[in-house]
Amino acid sequence: FDSASHARVYAQFRPTYPSSISETIKSVLRRTRVHSDSSQWTGVDVACGSGQSTQVLQKVNLKKIYALDISEEQVKQAREAFSKSPENSSVEFLVSSAESMPQDSSSVDLVACGQALHWFDLEKFYPEVDRVLRPGGCFAAFGYGNLEMKDPLVENVIQKFYSDTLKDFWSTQEHHVEQLYHTLPMPYKTIERFDVVVDHEMSTSSLIGYLKSWSAYQTYCKKNPDNHALEDLQEKLTALATEEPFKLSFPFFLLVSTKPS
Repeated sequence: FDSASHARVYAQFRPTYPSSISETIKSVLRRTRVHSDSSQWTGVDVACGSGQSTQVLQKVNLKKIYALDISEEQVKQAREAFSKSPENSSVEFLVSSAESMPQDSSSVDLVACGQALHWFDLEKFYPEVDRVLRPGGCFAAFGYGNLEMKDPLVENVIQKFYSDTLKDFWSTQEHHVEQLYHTLPMPYKTIERFDVVVDHEMSTSSLIGYLKSWSAYQTYCKKNPDNHALEDLQEKLTALATEEPFKLSFPFFLLVSTKPS
């Protein structure tokens, strides 16, 4: 994301990942690495964005994390946020594409990406993953699908915004997110999958902020700079809000693919 405002909205309103994602990654790595102590491992967070996925890797307790993103604005946001705590000293943020990582060959134990794999050129990315991973290392792809509102009337309003208003502005890769990455290949034959649905609550303003972070909405605004789509949507949500916060859920998923030893 090249826009500073989009980077800020993404950082503020996107959901946080459940701790089970980190715990599962650590569990798989302990089975495949020579050293079972996670403090000896090095990881790369590809397309780190503003740092949500980096926090997942931090909970794995890695010795060192290289957090990469092609967007200078996202890296700037992440550096500012993480600089506020000395606990983040193990994280180094770098501007880099997914398909050309700065790490040495066979130098890391984990390559991971959160809510980003569908954007990559996999024919170029997976050879890079294989190059930087040590034998027995893991590639982890995690993310979440579309939110589901508990109130069917609210769900209908959100779905119309998603499918009608933004219909022509979603990228062709979006269907991979809708399918929870079931449609994407992994780099190695050994693949483990984990799914969990997490209940969540959002105020009207937070829900609008989340919708504002959608890439399709950002594209829509570039084509329609004077639109009032979210203002109109907020009026509909306010009319339907018999109680706040809104109850909803996100389907989170994790795929771990292990490099042969």
